[in-house]
Amino acid sequence: MILGRYESPCGCIVVAIDGDIVHGLWFEGQKHFGRTITADAVYGEHPLLDKVFAWLDGYFAGNFSEFAFPLAPYGSAKEQQVRSAMLSLAPGTTVSYTELAAIAGLPHAVRAVASMVAKNPFIIVVPCHRVVGKDGSLTGYAAGLERKRALLELERQSS
Repeated sequence: MILGRYESPCGCIVVAIDGDIVHGLWFEGQKHFGRTITADAVYGEHPLLDKVFAWLDGYFAGNFSEFAFPLAPYGSAKEQQVRSAMLSLAPGTTVSYTELAAIAGLPHAVRAVASMVAKNPFIIVVPCHRVVGKDGSLTGYAAGLERKRALLELERQSS
């Protein structure tokens, strides 16, 4: 597994690549940091890292193109449903955990969905920052509420 560091306006993002698959993106120091990084991981270079960094450059410049690289299929079938539901959220929009649970086909599992969102190993790419409290408040974000606020503001200004 190869790791790379990307310096974003919101702080350093660590990207994990294995083969031609992205295994995770995390802000340094966030909760659940690196939970999919293998023991043999080393910082280095990889062509896919360059592509991910270029996508992140575009994102932070206000170009919210779809992430076109394979993501490792972590988690249960339900976690995959939640990931798909988050990927369906348009930049600059937000949904509540209750709404996300419904979109994911798990309307009676809001707490479980919230836990899955919190452990998302693909920060920004799988936009867990677009999930908010039922009243629209910025609740929990593994990378910190200031980052969540900044990402949502970037998307709203550029959408």
